[in-house]
Amino acid sequence: MSRRGWTLVEVLLSVTLLGAVIVVVGPLFHSAVRGGAFARQAVEADRALSRVLRQLREDVDRAESLTLADAAPGRAGRLEVSGPGGAVRYEQADGRVTRSVAGRDETTTWRAPHARVEWRLRPGPRGPVAVEVRTCIRAAGDAPRLANARVFFLGGMRGRRAAP
Repeated sequence: MSRRGWTLVEVLLSVTLLGAVIVVVGPLFHSAVRGGAFARQAVEADRALSRVLRQLREDVDRAESLTLADAAPGRAGRLEVSGPGGAVRYEQADGRVTRSVAGRDETTTWRAPHARVEWRLRPGPRGPVAVEVRTCIRAAGDAPRLANARVFFLGGMRGRRAAP
């Protein structure tokens, strides 16, 4: 005797199992797609932050003084780096970090809409000796991820000796 089809019970059982698989796999697929989107945003923001930090390190290495203006809780304020070549100002607003050189028409802007940059001055006996730069990347509504902190010393530690 040969069978030409499936019974109703077999079809119902198959549909039920398929539904259970979809319920389990659906959220995993959704989180993988969402994670991929965050990864792309994070890579773009990390590249922009790397360029900002590289330029800031160069400016602080050549600097003679550091000033933090307009700082408030929850706001990075404006970092001013003064050196022999003039004053350089760094600001973060609206997903952008801007570097401008005083007295010259020279402005550089890095776009990093999902990144946050904060700077804090580290005091020394005769004024700030370093700037601590904290960065993090966040997706909309998420907690900060990929947080980092770096310290750049005024004058690149030139003329300083390690303690014995």
